[in-house]
Amino acid sequence: RFLPTLNCWVSSPKRCNEGFEKMIRKEFVGRILKVKKSKNKALEGIEGLIIDETKHLFVIEVDDSVKKVQKDCNIFQISFDKEAVELDGSLISVSPEDRIKLKVKL
Repeated sequence: RFLPTLNCWVSSPKRCNEGFEKMIRKEFVGRILKVKKSKNKALEGIEGLIIDETKHLFVIEVDDSVKKVQKDCNIFQISFDKEAVELDGSLISVSPEDRIKLKVKL
């Protein structure tokens, strides 16, 4: 379901692709999200459609249920057009309107 992945981590932001800053500013609602790693092992592998985003949470639709997933203790894979980006949720643990204004040093 996902195509090539860009790995973007807080610990080594220089590994990020130049297109990362453009991607992080895009709207996440309506995109497919997959939990790649989590402190809560029950969340790993959950995949669904992002239906809402707050400062600390993604609300995703999984099958016929709605799940709330905390941003800051998870690593996500989010689809963007023809590729996906894998990033640490603590990097985007800001409100959606503030995330759009983020400046990222690569």
